[in-house]
Amino acid sequence: MMDRKRKCISIIIVTWNGKKYIEALLSSLSKKIQKYPDVEVIIVDNGSSDGTPEIVESFAKVLKEQLVLKRLSKNLGFAGGNNIGIKLAKGDLIFLLNQDTYLSNDAFEHILQIFSSDPRVGAVQCLLLQYRYPCLLDSCGDEFSSIGIGIIGCLGDKYEDALKKIRKREITLARGAALIIRRKILDLSRRIYGTYLPTYLVAAYYEDWFLSAFTRASGYRILLIPECKVYHDSLKQIYRDPYTLYNAVNIFIQFRAPISMILGTIGVISFSSLFISKQPLKLLLCLISLLRKFKKNLQMRFYLDELMKLRGVHTKNIWKGKKSPTTALRWYFGYQQLIREVSKLHAKF
Repeated sequence: MMDRKRKCISIIIVTWNGKKYIEALLSSLSKKIQKYPDVEVIIVDNGSSDGTPEIVESFAKVLKEQLVLKRLSKNLGFAGGNNIGIKLAKGDLIFLLNQDTYLSNDAFEHILQIFSSDPRVGAVQCLLLQYRYPCLLDSCGDEFSSIGIGIIGCLGDKYEDALKKIRKREITLARGAALIIRRKILDLSRRIYGTYLPTYLVAAYYEDWFLSAFTRASGYRILLIPECKVYHDSLKQIYRDPYTLYNAVNIFIQFRAPISMILGTIGVISFSSLFISKQPLKLLLCLISLLRKFKKNLQMRFYLDELMKLRGVHTKNIWKGKKSPTTALRWYFGYQQLIREVSKLHAKF
């Protein structure tokens, strides 16, 4: 087989039983990327059983060589699927895009302009709006708190009101639903971890925290691009798997997060696992796994310390700008209220 030509942007979408989303997503992409022959779309399907791959194949006539479908026999998760997609990718920029999204405008010109004009930019996030409620924002860049709770910036804000104040700016965390990152940063991660995204990332959470922390540890900046608008279906009740605790604590130890973030995360997710999702056994297994991995985490911390020394990055720069516990809890309960209001709205239809 002849090697595919080098591309400038590789869009990677990991799918799993995403039939209700994938047609709208590929329709939005097909209208845009045909003007950009050096943009490719790579779909990695995690063993879907609802006909998702067949819908993807129906777009092959339109996108031709710009579309690559990799079908897996089993679900390797978000990190595993993206690792395969990145390995197949030919682009210098890797655009990680969730299956429950679609693009609303011609964003590629803005993406290329930002990365080409500033070599210090390592990753960018698109402005995220609500999939089902397009007048509301989903994220304008995320933040973290001193107790480890993530705060989704601008969640639920009215788009028209927020538009007046949202500008291109540096952000702390790039949300993984629509994240573009330089290939060379992922290649560096592979040299340290053996894979682009560490294999310890399970249950499909905190991959974007890892990528953001690693980008900053490598000496790069992370920006929000408000001109790149993506709609994301995120307003749904989520009971997090206890193994999200495993993901978070591994990242926090390796990147020398403050102890308050580690203890806060253990407390919050343990409470959720015991009293909300009621998975005490899974929580116990998670904590045991963390103890077993402690020595390995210290080893990875050493490698990351050496990387930061070479790049002239101080550990404090990775976790600067932490929000207070009060701000984090206020945001969390506001988020839960928003979810309840959306659920009531759905019940009427």
